[in-house]
Amino acid sequence: MNTHTTINSMSIVFAIALLAACSPSPDQAQSTAPASKNGVHNSIEAKIETVDEPMVVYMTPWCGCCTVWAELSEQAGFEVEIREVESLHPIKEELGVPPAMGSCHTAKTAGYFIEGHVPFEDIKSLLTKRPDARGLTVPGMPIGSPGMEQGNRRQAFDVYLVDHQGNTSVYNHYPSRH
Repeated sequence: MNTHTTINSMSIVFAIALLAACSPSPDQAQSTAPASKNGVHNSIEAKIETVDEPMVVYMTPWCGCCTVWAELSEQAGFEVEIREVESLHPIKEELGVPPAMGSCHTAKTAGYFIEGHVPFEDIKSLLTKRPDARGLTVPGMPIGSPGMEQGNRRQAFDVYLVDHQGNTSVYNHYPSRH
C-alpha cells in the first residue's frame, strides 16, 4: 500500500467517524434545549438580545448536530441563513480556519468565522469586543457544547480565538460537568 492510498483510507475512516458523530443521539433528538449557565445556553437566557449581525452557517446536508446548532443560533437572537454544501474544506480555507481547529460546520458573521459548536455568549462577546482576529473555534464536537447536548453532561472544552496569522489563544474555557 503506498502513502497516497494510506492517506485516502485514513480520510475515509475520518469522514465516516465524523458522519457518525454528527448524527443526533436519542438524547439530542429528544431535547434540543441547551443546558444553563457556565457556557451552554438556556434558550430563555439566550433570547435576551437580538444580534444585529446576520450569520451564514455552512454545513453538509446530513449533519444533525449542525442543524441543531443553527436552530440554537436563531434562539440566541441571530438571523441565520443556512447554506448546505457538499464540502466545507474550501470555505474553511477561504476564511482561514486552521486545519487542526476544524469542526463539522463553519459560520461567518460580521467579518469573523465561527467554527464548530461555539457557545453563543462567546460569539456575542466577540461581536461586542471586535478584536483584530479571524474568528472563534471549538475544535471537534465536545459533548455538552451547543448542539451536542446529552442531558446535563459536558466534556471540558476551550473556545479559541484565531488571529490573522493563524495563531490561537484560549478565549474561554468550559469545565467538564457530569
